[in-house]
Formats: sequence, structure tokens, C-alpha cells
Amino acid sequence: MAGRKLSQNQARRVEKLQRRRTEHAASEPDPDSPALDGVVISRFGKRVDVEDPRAPGTVCRCHMRSNIDSLVAGDRVVWHRDDEGGIVTARHERATVLSRPDMHGTLRPAAANLDRIVIVIAPEPPPHANLLDRYLAAAEDVGLQALILLNKTDLLSDPDALEPLLGVYRAIGYPVLHASAVQAGGFDELRDALAGHTTAFVGQSGVGKSSVISALLPHEQD
Repeated sequence: MAGRKLSQNQARRVEKLQRRRTEHAASEPDPDSPALDGVVISRFGKRVDVEDPRAPGTVCRCHMRSNIDSLVAGDRVVWHRDDEGGIVTARHERATVLSRPDMHGTLRPAAANLDRIVIVIAPEPPPHANLLDRYLAAAEDVGLQALILLNKTDLLSDPDALEPLLGVYRAIGYPVLHASAVQAGGFDELRDALAGHTTAFVGQSGVGKSSVISALLPHEQD
């Protein structure tokens, strides 16, 4: 007897079931693969890049097991190697979580297990005390050390133009550093300040966060 043709709704349900089975199979590690500890350094949809702390610089693209909630950069995880890269099977408890609101105003984890943030400002776009206060309050709320970095100092016609603003924060104990990718200055001092810390760079679009990171880690550029 000829098989009955599936309706569009039935075909979609079958396709969805097959997709879920495929995802489930992809999220199950090989039982012979040893469990490894790692750190998430970036996320791409349902996959994450995991670095092995025992071999810094060694990165593996991994699937996430379906029962793991959202992973973010800095998460410490358990993973297993497989033919396609690896599979993350568990996430360790987070020591700290830096969150930010999504488009609906709901706070979502942005990074985990940090102990310091660098608030990057620049002459353009002009920095404002209100924005700095918000970043500093967020850092204090989760117990992170904060450092203020004035980037693009080559754009300042008067080196002390922002001192009335920055002097207030320096006076209450926040370190304030200066840097310029154009003049290749200030990065040794910043590198020393970051040594031994797990750090996130935050700040307005256009302040040069990417250029600062590239100056600190030139060998990591694509």
C-alpha cells in the first residue's frame, strides 16, 4: 500500500524532531574521551571556543550540551574532545558575573569570573561623569576592581583638558591611565596593571577598545 503523504505541519514536526535528535547526538561526548577543564573565550550561536588552561593559546570550537544554560566568555567548563572539535558538558559555578541589559531591558550575563574591568574613554566621543559612574557602580556591585583608561590621547590639544573630570576619580582611589595607539604609548603601564587579572574592556562605541586590545595582544590579530 502506498504511503500516505505528510501534510506540511506533519513534515515540519518530523523535521523538527530529526533536528532535535541530531542536536542531542552532537551534545553527547564519546565515553572514551577524558573530561577536560577549560575556559570559554568566545561564543558563536550554539558553539563556543574553549581554551585549555594547561596549554594557553590552544583553542577548540565546541558544541554545548543542550541542558547547559547560557555560556559567556570567562566561564570555566568541563569539555570533551570529539571528531568535530569538542563538547561542553558542564559549567563550573561562577565567581562573578558582569551583566548588561538586552533590547528588552532584561539583564543578561556578558562575562564571567572577572576580577577587573577597564573603562575605556577618549576625547571623542566626549566622556561624561554619568556614564563613568554607571560603569563604576556596576563594577562595585559585583566586586570588580575598576581602572579608567583615557585612550587616543594624541587627539588632545591640551593634555590636561580632561583633568577636571578624571581628577575626581583619581582622588577617590580609581587608577587612571593614558594610552595612544597612534603614538604607541602607555601600553606597558597598562599591561603591568592587567598582569594576573581576568579583565573585560568596556566603554562607548568609538573609544578604541579594539585598538587597545590589538596593541596589548598583537599576536592574536587575525
